[in-house]
Parts: sequence; structure tokens; C-alpha cells
Amino acid sequence: FFITTYKIFLVFSKLMMAFLPEEISASILQYSLDLSYKRHGALFCIPDNVDEIQKIVPDYRERIRPNSALRDAVGSLCIHNDSHRRMLLAVSALDGALVISNEGNVFDAACMIGQPEQSRLDQIGLKKFKRFAGARTTAAWNASVYGTSIKISEDGLITLFRYGKIIGEMG
Repeated sequence: FFITTYKIFLVFSKLMMAFLPEEISASILQYSLDLSYKRHGALFCIPDNVDEIQKIVPDYRERIRPNSALRDAVGSLCIHNDSHRRMLLAVSALDGALVISNEGNVFDAACMIGQPEQSRLDQIGLKKFKRFAGARTTAAWNASVYGTSIKISEDGLITLFRYGKIIGEMG
């Protein structure tokens, strides 16, 4: 059992490193495992292009937005910084997504993910928008249209999405 679980972990880790820098993959995987173990659902979004954050999070540049104090407070944190870890674990477990850069800098947290534009779906070869039974899964799929997303279910399952496709699952 342990060897099989370890092999699954290694495969999942390598999958993440195929799309994200090694350092960010390791950090996000650690956060994901911690949240999965505690049975806290969460969503990490890592866009390929930070200029597209406004397309992922429609109210990103709005002055007045839900959770604005929290979202502003975590906007300067980094997932690699151990002193930021406790706060980010707590924020990650809230409703909404944690949007971070390929360098691990937090852009937004506890935010809602918008529906992707048809032009973006066409650009990456998808015919239409997809809906799933769970809102977090749909949000993970939506965000993945612009890069990579990792969804942690409350039942412990960790799912890796990339460009509108499920790349791997662990848990």
C-alpha cells in the first residue's frame, strides 16, 4: 500500500512539474496534501500569463469587491515564505480561489472564477464551456483554460487541470 501511494505521489509530482516550475510545484503540492489531509476543499489557479487574471477573476481590478480586506491583505504574500504559510493555508480553505503566479506570489484569494470567453476556448481547441456537478470543479476547469489549476476536494481528492483537461488525480 505504501509503495503504491508513494508511486502515485511521485507521478503526480512529475505531472505538476511538467507545467509549473519545480519550486512552485513542490509548494503547491505540500499545501494540497495538507488541505487534503484536513479535508478542506480548496482551489489554486496559476495562469500562464498574469495579464489574463482579469479574465479569470472578473472583479480583480474592482475597488469594491467581496472579501476586499482579505483579498488586499494576502495580495503581497508568497507561497514559498514559511511565515506566510499559516495564513495562506487558512485562506486557501475558504470559498473561492487562490490565484498565484509562476513565481509563487499571491495575486488574489477568496475570489470567484469567471466563465472563460469562447474565443479562449477556441484558441486552446475546446468546442464549448463545460459544467461539472460541483462548483469548485467547474471553477477549476474555468481557471485551467488560462493555465493550470489544482482542486482539492473535501473528500481528499486532488485534481490537476490544464487547458480544460483533467491531467491527473491523487487521493
